[in-house]
Amino acid sequence: VLHVPIIVDMTASNFVSTAGFRALLTFREDSAQSGMPFVVVPGAALKALCRVFPGQLVTEPSTSSALQYLAEANRARRQVLLRRLSTTAR
Repeated sequence: VLHVPIIVDMTASNFVSTAGFRALLTFREDSAQSGMPFVVVPGAALKALCRVFPGQLVTEPSTSSALQYLAEANRARRQVLLRRLSTTAR
């Protein structure tokens, strides 16, 4: 289970095997279970797979946009946790 947000930068990758794609999907599942954001910056090979299997991974076009995605996801997660704390404190 993931305990920190993760960015996987695949921009330099020319090939993604089925095992590699499955590993990314496993990271996605672990991310969903832990509530930690997980985002991929795909290279050409992974972009092709994502066209065949749309919606399987959260992708961003660049590392900087992936960092922005994580910042927004963490902000939203923090707000949810604060709301939960405030309702249980009443």
